[in-house]
Amino acid sequence: MIVLKWALGGRLYNPFSSHEIKRMEIYRFPSLGKLRHNDIIVFNHPIIGKNKNKHIGLNIGKYYVKRVIALPGDTFQIKRAIFKTSGVDGWVGNVASQMYLNKINSSAINSRMLKAFNGTIFDIPPIVIPKRGTVITMNSKNFNIYKSVIQWENDTQRFWSNKGKVFIGHKEIKRYEFKENYYFVAGDNLIQSKDSRYWGLLPEKFIVGKAYMICYSQNNYTKEIRWERFFKLL
Repeated sequence: MIVLKWALGGRLYNPFSSHEIKRMEIYRFPSLGKLRHNDIIVFNHPIIGKNKNKHIGLNIGKYYVKRVIALPGDTFQIKRAIFKTSGVDGWVGNVASQMYLNKINSSAINSRMLKAFNGTIFDIPPIVIPKRGTVITMNSKNFNIYKSVIQWENDTQRFWSNKGKVFIGHKEIKRYEFKENYYFVAGDNLIQSKDSRYWGLLPEKFIVGKAYMICYSQNNYTKEIRWERFFKLL
């Protein structure tokens, strides 16, 4: 796949620091463009570790390709499997896949709880997608929604709550100002796609760039080469 890195600017980081506990520093060159709703992007998977040790981190060996559903500063929600993004007149994401999921009456699918967003893959209440400088009130609801990204922003300082109060380290906080930009992304096959609905918001620094062209395609299950997808523009 050919990826346009200039859409956000190329990145510079030390790959040998990916195993360290502290947050990896990622520097980005100036961009020559910007991302838009429905753009297809390539990014490092934002989760490292296993089971209870899972946390946000740059997975340098794992890349995902997904569609941009919500940009930094947007308000996003899911109603009966249909994506709703503020400021967008019309559809975001794969329309056919949303309509198909909307018509399914499956308790097995509807029971897929998305704990971070207090919902299911059918319904997520409105949430603000943070951009750099966004300020939120710290309460139990926002603590649960933004816990992983705030912990990532504050590196090794513990982000925790107790009896309705929220702390960074030993300091109680009433409000929080985000330091980074985030995106909500989703795959086109919504039933099988593991995307922001499951693992949360995507930090901008983890994005490689905008997908431009497929150079080679192979079925993951049958290993059959999909010739019709060669050199397909995205």
